[in-house]
Amino acid sequence: MKKLIVIIGLLIIAGQVTAQSEGFFKADENNPLLITVGYVPKASYNAIKGTVSFNSFLFKRVGLYTSLEKGLDNDYMSNIIGGTFSINKYAYLFAGADIFTKYGLLENGLDCRKEFGIGLIPFSGFIFKTGWSKAVGITLEAGLRIPL
Repeated sequence: MKKLIVIIGLLIIAGQVTAQSEGFFKADENNPLLITVGYVPKASYNAIKGTVSFNSFLFKRVGLYTSLEKGLDNDYMSNIIGGTFSINKYAYLFAGADIFTKYGLLENGLDCRKEFGIGLIPFSGFIFKTGWSKAVGITLEAGLRIPL
């Protein structure tokens, strides 16, 4: 856990340094829509994942996302709702929790399915995301960035 916090901290610092050349915390002006698909590799979940997020629509930094996970060979299903925070136009952080399904906040209280992670935009239209959760471990996603 400490290693993950150190890695996220270093990525934030790297984002700050790259943002300096374009103005402190300058966000992309296009308020992008991000669509990604991915995989939850933990054997007991073995799920596909699809995410839709609207980044940088509030103060050019804050956004919202929803992520649906569906088990491939079991009845697992989760719908995570959360927020995003843009570090710069190449990286953002996200965090959320399931609220409504049987793995959610209403059913399990604070033991609900939660996640946090980082999204990277290495090329103008592509996104790579990785997230982590105590319940399912690491999640991986890739997708497209669509300017609005």
